[in-house]
Amino acid sequence: MKLKKRNFLSNKEKKKLYDELSSTFGDKALQLFNKNDKLESAVSDKGEKLILKEGRIWFFYYNNNLYPTIRCLRGTKIDISSAVVDIGAIKFILNGADVMAPGVVSFGSGIKEGDFITIKEEKAKSIIAVGLSLINSEDFDKGKKGKIIKNLHSLKDEYWNFQIK
Repeated sequence: MKLKKRNFLSNKEKKKLYDELSSTFGDKALQLFNKNDKLESAVSDKGEKLILKEGRIWFFYYNNNLYPTIRCLRGTKIDISSAVVDIGAIKFILNGADVMAPGVVSFGSGIKEGDFITIKEEKAKSIIAVGLSLINSEDFDKGKKGKIIKNLHSLKDEYWNFQIK
């Protein structure tokens, strides 16, 4: 991935960014970045709008909504609803596949369709991907088949591997 243009965010733009994140994450948005962080707005060669911190992708846009990357979530230790997948599902998820119900060991409570969630692996409980829930948590046990999470970003993808040199 290459960047076509990038520029540092002003304090006013950071406030707008915080407001965007607050609509999805509420008070937790305060933990995603510090007002003193040097954030950059960037556009990739594919037209993707990104926010960078220290040369790494910290936030990305999907369907005009702003979401944190795995690197951001790991760096801030923010607690977000999650699904836990078994070992057999990991390689498919890391290759960008959506999460299928049979591979999910547990699905967080209170999750609604369209919610941003983390996808964790069963043993270490570390985040391996982030995505959007395609079901409500109450519907998880009703039928263990089909796609239940849209995979937006995973370890090993271009967002994770990107770094300005």
